[in-house]
Amino acid sequence: MSQDQENWFYIKGGERQGPVTLSSLKSRYESGNLLENTLVWTPSFGDEWKQIDKVSSMRSSSEPPLVPSSEIPSHWLYLLISLPVVMSFFEALLLGSNPTLYESDGATGIAFLLYFIPNTICAKLDQNAIEKSGRKDAARGLLFWIIILIPVYIYLRSKRTGKSLWLMLAWIGSFAASVFVTEIMASDVYLGVELPQCDTRATLRMVEQIYPDIPINLVRAQVIDVAEIQELHFSNSNGLRECYAVVENSIGLDTPINYSIKALGDEFYYEVWYAGF
Repeated sequence: MSQDQENWFYIKGGERQGPVTLSSLKSRYESGNLLENTLVWTPSFGDEWKQIDKVSSMRSSSEPPLVPSSEIPSHWLYLLISLPVVMSFFEALLLGSNPTLYESDGATGIAFLLYFIPNTICAKLDQNAIEKSGRKDAARGLLFWIIILIPVYIYLRSKRTGKSLWLMLAWIGSFAASVFVTEIMASDVYLGVELPQCDTRATLRMVEQIYPDIPINLVRAQVIDVAEIQELHFSNSNGLRECYAVVENSIGLDTPINYSIKALGDEFYYEVWYAGF
């Protein structure tokens, strides 16, 4: 009987599995379904179970053993796990410099690409690292899950290369943290202890809300953009900041405005008026 036809058994999850052929066992090992420390047995071993990575029959005599899982570079995987938090800070910075970024046509596509491109790059580089270790089967099909569901990618990648499955939960935690960061940094909530600046996103949002109701705006035109922002006056003792800006409105007019931010107790009050008066 050829060695490939011998009965092979292996232990997985505390249970004995088999019999399988040698070629089937090798395929499961190379795909990452079985790890280096998986115990295997065949009749020629007698009463001894052996770690699968110690079995010379798993490769040809001229073929080196597979790179141990501990030696496969994982920095791209760790970066992938941290990307939700990293990109949420980047997104908040973008929104801070351009508050109307997501209000334009194609906003959904912008938001999708902002996360999809870095995720795909990290996953592709991580997959290349796995393939270079000799575990091409372990990398097969992983990139598909980046498009569908990132936690599944992390779960399969971890399982096939002997990494802790807690890494999937780490990504979920990173994602939850990113939601918090986005809500705090990119919201209209002001967290500072002094008066908001003239050009903060929270301030500009208030200008956008108040502008349609100023007396000069008879047609209730909306704010398209706020430019040429300047601070005219600031008094910390009086809790008052006065600003100037030019509003491009929805009927195509550039309107010079003044606006003030007044601290009354724990609240801030905003006023906007036409700068021509």
